[in-house]
Amino acid sequence: MIEAIIDFSSKLGEARDQGRRPTCLVFAGSDLNAAANDVSHLSAEFLCHHAAIAAADWTPARGFQMDEVLSAVSSPGQPLEEAYPYKHDDPEAPLVMPSGEFSLHTSRISRHPDMQSSEIVSSALSGQPVGIVIQIARSVFTPSNGVIDFDPFVIPDQYHALIIVGVGVQPDTADQYLLLRNSWGTAWGVNGHAWISVTHLNLLLLEGFLI
Repeated sequence: MIEAIIDFSSKLGEARDQGRRPTCLVFAGSDLNAAANDVSHLSAEFLCHHAAIAAADWTPARGFQMDEVLSAVSSPGQPLEEAYPYKHDDPEAPLVMPSGEFSLHTSRISRHPDMQSSEIVSSALSGQPVGIVIQIARSVFTPSNGVIDFDPFVIPDQYHALIIVGVGVQPDTADQYLLLRNSWGTAWGVNGHAWISVTHLNLLLLEGFLI
């Protein structure tokens, strides 16, 4: 059982589900933008469209790159989710120009290719969510009682973006843990969240991004 030192996951509302579309970076960027604006559930679909414009050559066959998503968060930003809902089963939705007038929320998210876990812990302890990109180990798919088991074997060429929204400790070992917010729906982990040890994260971490 992990004891939470800080857990600010509720500020971002219910964890959402990206479905089968490769939009994890979009949802992670959207959550950071929402946190910066003290709102929850900004439109991931609107962000998809403008990240696709930033890509110039985007096709439904691929996901989005970090710089494309961060550029679209900065300008034009995002309306609230209800203004332009996500289309779970439509991979071509980013090719459609959103119609209507929108009140947009923006923020500047910086990319940290060499981010260390100590920086993540420090930011999270201050109540600051942190976006991360990791290599995927098999245990990431199936947290046990809200905890991702240690698994040193990563799946080749499989990457995923999530948000850190808390810090905890394993009382028996004093090991430090971080609380992940995923975009695989509330059935993953506990209501869409799961703990991962800092030791394990160090093996999987590729880069970070934060407000």
